[in-house]
Amino acid sequence: ANFNMTYIGDLQTKILELPYVGNELSMIILLPDAIQDGSTGLERLEREVTCEKLMGWISPKMMKSTKVRVSLPRFKLEENYDLKPLLSSMGMPDAFDVGKADFSGISSG
Repeated sequence: ANFNMTYIGDLQTKILELPYVGNELSMIILLPDAIQDGSTGLERLEREVTCEKLMGWISPKMMKSTKVRVSLPRFKLEENYDLKPLLSSMGMPDAFDVGKADFSGISSG
C-alpha cells in the first residue's frame, strides 16, 4: 500500500505515517536503521527528538507517498488520567465533594 514516508539522514531513521480510518488521525512510526556504538539507534533517537523536530519531519513538504509493505504486531494501548486536580482547578471542586455535588440536572436517576 502507499503511505506517507520520509527519511531523516542525520538520525538514520525512517518515519512512516499510518492513517486511521477517516484519515483524521494517524499513527507515526519512527524506525532507526541500525545499531550504533553498541546501543540501538532508538536510544539516540529518544535523546534527539523534540516536538518541534517531529512536527517538521512529518510536515507535508517532508513526507512523500511511498509504496511500502507494513507488518505490525497486534497491540493494545491504555492510559489512565486523574482529572480531579485539573477539573477542580478549573472551577469544579464541588463535583468531587459528596455533600455538595449535584448532578440532578444531567441525570434523572
